[in-house]
Amino acid sequence: MQRLKGADANWLFQETPTLYFHTVKIHLIEVPGGEAPMKDVRQLLQKVVQTLPMLRKRVVEVPYGLHHPVLVDDPNFNLDFHIIRLRIPSPGTMEELEDCIGDLSSMPLNRSRPLWELWVLEGLGKDHVALVLKIHHTLADGMASAAFISRLFQTRFDDLPPDDWNPAPLPTSKQLILGALKDHIKQDIRHLPAFIGAMYRSVRNMSRHAKNHPSPFVQSMTDAPLPRTRINRSVSDKRLFATLQLSLDEVRAAKSALGCTINDCFLAMMTSALRCYLQKHNDLPDRPLAAIVPISVDEKGVIREFGNNIAQMMCLLPVQIEDPLERFQVTCRYAKEAKAEADAMGKATWGELQQYVPPGMWASFRMNEYRKQKASKPDYKPAANVLLSNVPGPAKQLANMTALYSCGPINEGTALNGTVWSYNGQFNFSLTACRQLMPDLKDLRDMIAASWEELQSLAAAETASHEPASAAEAELGAVS
Repeated sequence: MQRLKGADANWLFQETPTLYFHTVKIHLIEVPGGEAPMKDVRQLLQKVVQTLPMLRKRVVEVPYGLHHPVLVDDPNFNLDFHIIRLRIPSPGTMEELEDCIGDLSSMPLNRSRPLWELWVLEGLGKDHVALVLKIHHTLADGMASAAFISRLFQTRFDDLPPDDWNPAPLPTSKQLILGALKDHIKQDIRHLPAFIGAMYRSVRNMSRHAKNHPSPFVQSMTDAPLPRTRINRSVSDKRLFATLQLSLDEVRAAKSALGCTINDCFLAMMTSALRCYLQKHNDLPDRPLAAIVPISVDEKGVIREFGNNIAQMMCLLPVQIEDPLERFQVTCRYAKEAKAEADAMGKATWGELQQYVPPGMWASFRMNEYRKQKASKPDYKPAANVLLSNVPGPAKQLANMTALYSCGPINEGTALNGTVWSYNGQFNFSLTACRQLMPDLKDLRDMIAASWEELQSLAAAETASHEPASAAEAELGAVS
């Protein structure tokens, strides 16, 4: 048995009949004729699961919620249950593919099996097939998924020995209870004093930091409650999906000209697009929105293919500012403040805290929200307005993959997730939203494209302001 960490199990506890915490990775593969050789796909996947044990493990919950669930070998594992073949409706453009992704994202994974599926979507134009990996967040975060995908498309599996996998029977209730008690005694209780000390230092550091610096998190919780927009309501069980591809080199050029980071550019584009979207619906607030932005806690150079090792920062998005340059500058300042706050808190604190949250607490809270539709009540105060994520994907082309997109989950009261993955010179946006609350999601996608043009104009103006004077201007200046 492999005990899930609190940071991994947390994604399971929060699921409801309308809230799913799987992620979807869309690989566009160039295949002659646009038809997937299913026999080859199955043989390749059989070798992949042989090298990645997590793909043959299922989640088993501990009786009475005495500890976090465990991953165990699934004695009934059948690869064919995880491969779904589907043909994209004609004419097979990205629009039809996006509609298919929205539909398959609207269905939860079966918890009686390992928590992943591979959808083979044929009928995509220009001799392409979409391989869509739907995998639960409890198995892998963005960094783990990026590492896993890189190895999947780079590794040669020809020399693997015969598969001698021999799964053990599912654990009994007695074994699960005894294992939970043993782990509590040997690990959790022993580590508790260190955890309490770490929490004390985090609270102390946060208090000191907040005295001298603006705190997006504290501000959103106390001084100025977050604005409530049309996307901050109870979500339905249906999803929409949309994509946008930009040039990573062009984004890098813009960030260099503007003296910011790629993540600043991403946040600035989302801020401007959300401003336009909310204006269109007469729902623009007079104060900033707040975005939850995950950040990796992995040490530099660490390659990890399983689990979650992320913290979260709260970043304000100044959608109320009309002037594009001022809005961009304030967005960058807010992003810097959010990073400083996350550093003050300690990036590992979030994961350690989740380890000690009782397994039933999150589940009870989320189900109560779902049953009472709390996020649609007039007095609901959202914990965040939007979820945003920026993940560095593979830098070079993998095999015959021409594009890579990844969409993350939405949350109760937060009906929009905007995720960017870089891949082989591409800067690929994926938007996931509740179909009921944002039926016009593709309008937001178009607004992101317009916000990118706005950002390029700011970069061009900044570059022009620093260009050296022409020869004639220089001579005139010398004479005067």
